[in-house]
Amino acid sequence: MRYVRKTYPYVMLAKQLVAEYEKDLAEKNSKRAEKKYINQEFEELKDRFTDGIAVLSVNEGKVLVKLIHRETGMTAYEIAHKYLGTARALIWQGISRTGGANLKLTFNPDEVDDKILEGIVKKVEKGEIWVPKEPFVPANRKQYEKERRQKSREYKQEQKKKSSAASTSSVK
Repeated sequence: MRYVRKTYPYVMLAKQLVAEYEKDLAEKNSKRAEKKYINQEFEELKDRFTDGIAVLSVNEGKVLVKLIHRETGMTAYEIAHKYLGTARALIWQGISRTGGANLKLTFNPDEVDDKILEGIVKKVEKGEIWVPKEPFVPANRKQYEKERRQKSREYKQEQKKKSSAASTSSVK
């Protein structure tokens, strides 16, 4: 559920932006104007959301890609291909594959994991589960990642202490 809570604002933004881009591109009268518009929008999106998406875990990224497919009817790769072209879409797919993700993941409500996702999203849509309206973007990504690693270390040390305390008490 926390994966949906973290990624759903990005999904809704993607759905809104794809609809907006389709409308705006239909009004453009030349390929050059379309290309200029797409490049401008791409740079704005990169500047605004790179830090937030970069801190997503691999599993959160998979949920994001699946939910984008659910909401837009296109995979993240198809969106990149449509707006950025084959070469740039392949580059982004390669980058995502290197990180353990896949922009070509699809949402299939017949699969067990996607059934669970569907149930959670239905609850979000009904208002039974709260999700933020805006995507999370850390103010300082490096500081955020440093704090997250420190919290992870502390948690692991705490778990180690608990397990060693439990094993010593069970030995006695």
